[in-house]
Amino acid sequence: MWLAVTFNIYSVALLIGSFQGMVFGTLSLIRGIRQNRLSDRLFSLLLFLMILLISPYTLGFMGINIMWDELLFFPYDPGLLIGPVLYFYLVSKTNEDFGFRLGHIRHLIPFGVYFFYHLAVFFKGKAFVQYWISNIDLPFVYPFFQLATLVSNYVYLFMAIRHYHRYRDWIETAYSNTHEIRLDWYRNYLYLLSFGITLAWVFNALNSFGVNLSFTQNWWEYFFLAVLLYIIGQQGYFQPRTIYLHYEPKEKTGNGAELPSGELELWKERIGLAMEKDKVYLNPELTVREVASKLNTSASLVSNVINTGFGKNFNQYVNDFRVEAFKEAVANPENDRFNLLSIALDCGFNSKATFNRVFKNATGLSPKDFIDQSQER
Repeated sequence: MWLAVTFNIYSVALLIGSFQGMVFGTLSLIRGIRQNRLSDRLFSLLLFLMILLISPYTLGFMGINIMWDELLFFPYDPGLLIGPVLYFYLVSKTNEDFGFRLGHIRHLIPFGVYFFYHLAVFFKGKAFVQYWISNIDLPFVYPFFQLATLVSNYVYLFMAIRHYHRYRDWIETAYSNTHEIRLDWYRNYLYLLSFGITLAWVFNALNSFGVNLSFTQNWWEYFFLAVLLYIIGQQGYFQPRTIYLHYEPKEKTGNGAELPSGELELWKERIGLAMEKDKVYLNPELTVREVASKLNTSASLVSNVINTGFGKNFNQYVNDFRVEAFKEAVANPENDRFNLLSIALDCGFNSKATFNRVFKNATGLSPKDFIDQSQER
């Protein structure tokens, strides 16, 4: 079997994605164990499952047919596992306190049914497996598991996308700098994976309706997954270890009960003093919890006051002070010797990307255009 191994454009393309996924999956697993990071361990599992998903075609194009012959009907298809792992990776990434509980076992039940069903048939022997596939599985059971996998994939994609957008809304109410915790790469991965799953099911539908695509034609859906593996392996592993995150969907920071007008004005004044007098906005990693701790109150109250009293979320409120501080700093001739980024960092911004984005949103101009207009007046 091994002497017949061949390399061609089809097998090499899938091997490159698989190898990339294996490298970063292994590195993520090691880091996850050493640093006790559940998100890294789940990311590693996600990569390994995707490798397993394309492995029948990867090996098949290499001339290795073990998964089509000796392992025929063995439960190696991870389709019903990818959705839950994808979702719980995001949950663990956005909440470092997350841990699995007994109730989470229900998410494994569909895969468990598939696994033990296939295993029971597989151990009956090759002759029985071939009979079962032709007479029982393909006509009756296989379509059911295909539909279950499709539903599972889309349900967990929907859950992940919903969780992601709620998380993005939440960080605006809790953190003053959100660039490194926005998880833009994961959002892009979710949409690419949605496309990949849809593509796979288009191919599956064509085969089901008698189009009978060839092994080479079916390769394209697995090639897309290999490309996805190649991209997300790097992006997922090299994401920086961000500040402590503890997002739970049940949290409703900023949506507390309405305060009496007199109390609202009092808290507005106290929060304003913390910004204007104590200049807490100069801390680039300032969070709503830190402001609340300084004022000896709760984060939900601070967020509620800012939302209700100032008509802004926490992120907008703090960054408005930073923008005004930057405007004052660049207007001071003593700062002419400093570049714009240096001044922005001194005003509480934590990166060039965040500074440029926030400044343009606040003023409608880039920092350079703003300075040029100011000098023309």
